[in-house]
Amino acid sequence: MTHIWIPRAKILEPKRELIMPVGVRGFLRCRAIRPDGRVRPLTDWFPNLIVTAGLNAVGQTETYLNACRVGTGTAPPSPSDTGLGNQIAGTTTRVSTNSSVQASPPYYGARTNTYQFAQGAAAGNLTEVGIATAATGGSLFSRALILDGAGNPTSITVLSDEILQVDYQLRLYPPTSDVVGSITISGNNYDYTLRATSVTSDSIWVISSSGTTGGGTTSTSAHRAYETQTLGPITESPSGASSVASAVGNFSYVTGTFYRDYTVQWGLTAGNFTLGIGSIRSLQGSSTGGFGGIQMNFTPRIPKDNTKILSITFRHAWAIHTI
Repeated sequence: MTHIWIPRAKILEPKRELIMPVGVRGFLRCRAIRPDGRVRPLTDWFPNLIVTAGLNAVGQTETYLNACRVGTGTAPPSPSDTGLGNQIAGTTTRVSTNSSVQASPPYYGARTNTYQFAQGAAAGNLTEVGIATAATGGSLFSRALILDGAGNPTSITVLSDEILQVDYQLRLYPPTSDVVGSITISGNNYDYTLRATSVTSDSIWVISSSGTTGGGTTSTSAHRAYETQTLGPITESPSGASSVASAVGNFSYVTGTFYRDYTVQWGLTAGNFTLGIGSIRSLQGSSTGGFGGIQMNFTPRIPKDNTKILSITFRHAWAIHTI
């Protein structure tokens, strides 16, 4: 990111990133629709593997949930998978999508898409399913062998006059423990506590129906500075007087890192509170729409007034959530 340097303005900027970790995990469910509209359940919910290409896609594109694919491959899913073992059909038709949040531990926000194949398009005995950027080609996001209720690989049969529907639910899990540390800003040391924020909010913890790119949202209103020192619990946010950020900018994603840095600035006219020198105690920020949010406070207060620009870089990181 290129900063706008203003003459005689002092830049308050930590020399390293503040990390916001997010866990991701996906689940699938299959059913067949008969010509008369009756629903024939084929599976219960079962997990899938988000492959390496899928973890990279989070940092590169907003289309990684565009499509569903099914096939007859039987090799166990591997992080290196770039496609199904033997694809039979693919679809980009989504007949429904909805968001939900888990309001009690374990907290998570979920996006559930229902993909539909044309009548007869997925007919046969199917053993594998995947989610991808496109029905064919493109980039694979996740892959799974179809599992029975005991968690064992199985096959499902779709008849030639049936419509296959596949539900895919992608969950985002916030960190539930505080992250504490210290940073140096303009030669001064500050202790900080970093905590997830508003974990039951679907606008912060549920991605879009196609997928959401990791990084920071470019909406300045999603980032605020506070003069209060009190953080809220992970289901809430800081309270008290606040000031909206002046600018937000994302760095480019580097393949294989599974994180993306973004910088938030409070300019000369932002973040200046009535308490005088050392006015900023807390911050709150969100990643790109629906991919999580954080709150944090500093001890001592950050000295911000109308002669200084506060510029802080956050690292938005994601990894497969393990239960």
